[in-house]
Amino acid sequence: MEDDAIGPSSCTGAATCRMEDFLRTLFILLDEYDVNYCVLHSWDCLPETLTSDLDLAVHPRDKHKLPLVFERLRSKDYVCFQCLDHSINGHFFVFCWE
Repeated sequence: MEDDAIGPSSCTGAATCRMEDFLRTLFILLDEYDVNYCVLHSWDCLPETLTSDLDLAVHPRDKHKLPLVFERLRSKDYVCFQCLDHSINGHFFVFCWE
């Protein structure tokens, strides 16, 4: 994926821009790796505004693709530094960036 595939951003602050860029990159990569996913709530404001944490459902047959997506995110300085079991089949991934 080329960096310019993310496209121009309409955000106003540095932190807001970085979050918007992260979300755009995440969605582009999920699509690129053909991951079947669904944003569970508050999708109408994405990627410009994230009102809480981002809840995604990923089809079980595609969960093996997530490490590939996370590695590509890491190559763009978005680092998954924590993974917590959230429920029986759920996980909570925490990302950071400078």
